[in-house]
Amino acid sequence: MTKVIAIASGKGGVGKTTLTTNLASALVNQGKRVIIIDTNLTAPNLALHLGIPAASIVTLNDVIRNEAYITHALYKHRAGFYVVPANVDEIEHNMGGFKKALKPLLGMADVILLDVAPGVNKEVETALKVADEVVLVTTPDEPSLRNALLLKRFAEDLDKPIAGVVVNQAKNVHYELTDEEIEERLGCKVLGRIRYHRKFKESIALGIPFVNIAKGTEQQMLISKIANALAESKTPEKLSILEKIKAFLNRDIVLWSE
Repeated sequence: MTKVIAIASGKGGVGKTTLTTNLASALVNQGKRVIIIDTNLTAPNLALHLGIPAASIVTLNDVIRNEAYITHALYKHRAGFYVVPANVDEIEHNMGGFKKALKPLLGMADVILLDVAPGVNKEVETALKVADEVVLVTTPDEPSLRNALLLKRFAEDLDKPIAGVVVNQAKNVHYELTDEEIEERLGCKVLGRIRYHRKFKESIALGIPFVNIAKGTEQQMLISKIANALAESKTPEKLSILEKIKAFLNRDIVLWSE
């Protein structure tokens, strides 16, 4: 049975697409069959993150216009997961028929990740409606958290369960919101707090997910735990003492932002 998970954020710039590609790669590394779909048709980024020339191939835009089947827009990335990209050179406001178009993919993968457009709008609603559960993505600051709360309420109005929230791009500075504050405000569990690492930007430039180029780092191990927990519908375990030691030994490749 295929599990459809929407990765969503209340605002842009929180690293939602980066998280989506890394969760997909982590799941593949755990033996799962994974498909990512870029459901952000007004400002798609997934193809750009993965080095896919989505302006010259069959995309979700063609599927939505009934010009192709969704299996025609399915591409295998070198990291092992499959991708349905959106056209980066085109703005498409109509997501009608997406639920029907998605059906051929059900059963082809263990997990389908939806890279959802930011905000609260009809485009987001269409994507959330086909999801089994929603993962919220926020950065540890007030504007991002407020928008995440609006999105959570929006998803709950659609009767969609919230799997939890991933706190992204943390920098371990005193003015950031803590996990406890975020959990209290959102009313849902923090699945993990992912700290900034310079190799996230490098991975996008290479078109290869971070977890495949920064093995042994705290971030890679945490993303893998979150991915496994989502696939198994359970709360991620904290890093073990051994994993923390391993991450400490890999600290020479970590560069925190200022």
